[in-house]
Amino acid sequence: MSDQAAMDRERWSWRFESIGTNIGFVACFQNLWRFPYLCYANGGFLFLIPYLLCSMFLAIPLMFLETALGQYTSSGPIRAWKICPLFQGIGVATTVVAWWRNIYYNVILAWTLYYLYSSCLGGEFPWTRCNNIWNTATCLESSSKWVCVNGTYIIGNKWETYPTEAPRAPSWNSRDVAGSSDNPDKCAYNYPSTTNPAQEFWQFNVLRQTDGIHYVGGIVWYLALNLFLAWTLIYFGLWMGVKLSGKIAYVTVPYIHLVLAAFFIRGVTLPGAYDGLRFFLYPNIYLLGRTQVWIAAGTEVFYSFSIGLGAFTALGSFNKFHYNFYRDSMIVAFLNVITSIYSVIIVSSFVGFVAFAEDIPISGAVDAGPGLFFEVFPRAFAAMPSSRVSAIFFFLVVLKIGLNSQLVMVGAFITSVLDLFPTSLRIGYYKGLFVLGVCFVNFLIGLSMVTQGGIYVFTLISHYGDSTVPIVWICFFESIAIGWFYGVRRFSRDIAEMLRWQQIEWYIICWPVTVPILALFVWISNIVTWSLFSFSNPLGICMTLSSMVWIPAGGVYSIYYHMIKGEGPTMTRLKMVIQPTIAPVRDEVQPDGVEMM
Repeated sequence: MSDQAAMDRERWSWRFESIGTNIGFVACFQNLWRFPYLCYANGGFLFLIPYLLCSMFLAIPLMFLETALGQYTSSGPIRAWKICPLFQGIGVATTVVAWWRNIYYNVILAWTLYYLYSSCLGGEFPWTRCNNIWNTATCLESSSKWVCVNGTYIIGNKWETYPTEAPRAPSWNSRDVAGSSDNPDKCAYNYPSTTNPAQEFWQFNVLRQTDGIHYVGGIVWYLALNLFLAWTLIYFGLWMGVKLSGKIAYVTVPYIHLVLAAFFIRGVTLPGAYDGLRFFLYPNIYLLGRTQVWIAAGTEVFYSFSIGLGAFTALGSFNKFHYNFYRDSMIVAFLNVITSIYSVIIVSSFVGFVAFAEDIPISGAVDAGPGLFFEVFPRAFAAMPSSRVSAIFFFLVVLKIGLNSQLVMVGAFITSVLDLFPTSLRIGYYKGLFVLGVCFVNFLIGLSMVTQGGIYVFTLISHYGDSTVPIVWICFFESIAIGWFYGVRRFSRDIAEMLRWQQIEWYIICWPVTVPILALFVWISNIVTWSLFSFSNPLGICMTLSSMVWIPAGGVYSIYYHMIKGEGPTMTRLKMVIQPTIAPVRDEVQPDGVEMM
């Protein structure tokens, strides 16, 4: 990309477009469905101690680094990392991971659209009863229970007491799941498995789930239609560039936080909320002494802050050279932590309410991952007054969270590629065609995840392509590249030039010391704790390596390039490996003479 092309780059037209897009991006699904469960499993609210420390000394410095790099070079991830040619593969690696996430994230939007549509229909929610065609014999409504009569389990009203000899006809469901027996003691050994209507609606109606990835089955047409609609929304949000996508934040970001605030207030006033809060947040100080808790906190900040994906570099590239991104980064980081904290309160309150309404242990209502959105919350709405309004607003929030994340992630991928071909793809209608092509190809690939076995493909990609292993690998080398090779003092001067003031240089210690040490610790820990199944899946390992391999490959290529084409003594040519091959784009066009590899 030439200097003039960089000067002609799109810019945010107003400060809120930049900071609003960043805030919307970090308010991702992981804050809602991962963080609350981690608090429950790792010491309650005391988990905030390792989480905040890892945020301060690991995640926030990396977020700041990525944003500064994008603003200084006015480039997306691939081109921006030419600032240190030895590590230019970092940009490609982040783009590959972003691509993996783009593919499966929109499937979540397809599921959300289906639930939003189901919430708008009249009558009862379809996940309330067990009398639908997709329900099985083990489905048990919240008002029912298993009762053993003469060795046979049948379904009765939870709030009634039944004799053990014979059922009263009006109170019994006709389904028999255990078979007849004249031995009542057999009930102690043949207690039937139980599913709930929301769980079966999710598995057997929405997903139409098969037994495993070995049988993918056919495409679920309504999910495919929703996936197409989701990619259509992404296309129209991106085809006009940041001038449009930035303005979308005007609506989506305030809406998300206002509705979450409303759910916060509603949640803590629900019956059973206190029990849920106590279950999730009750402190266990002894767990802080376990290494696994600190590993969980270190792992979580990578997801919570969405670092290592090149998104902050792409967003920073649309800032003006002297824009105060330091202020924005601190605001975004603070709001992200606050969002994570009150998401715990929202989730724990609603989980406690589900347990109260269904008269079950709270542990029976706990879930992490997509099941929290599509099983637990629907169960809560089914038991709430004014439930339809709550359900519609909730799934609209989930939809807007996903759209905000996808507009940034897909935009980061597109920005990276456009920077490689600025004189062709950025001209006229070619950019629109390229954006359309990216969305359409991703839609076609995503169809594999809206088949009957699509949930297994979804899990495969999220577990390998977008896992902690490649993301932490990338972040480790980001800190090494800037902290030890480009030079932390040198980069600090670059930042001071952009901000026009000498900022607090707390990151001088973080980039070369705390970030690589903590990142390496988290990476090794995740490798060690990977299950044997993870290592025995060759396709999954290839997905993981598809991004990781670019960093060593880029380093080898850079050394080879300078050793073969460079001039002067060997040491001089080797030193060129860490000399920038890209110039910053200031207010004026930079002079010629910067070599582009």
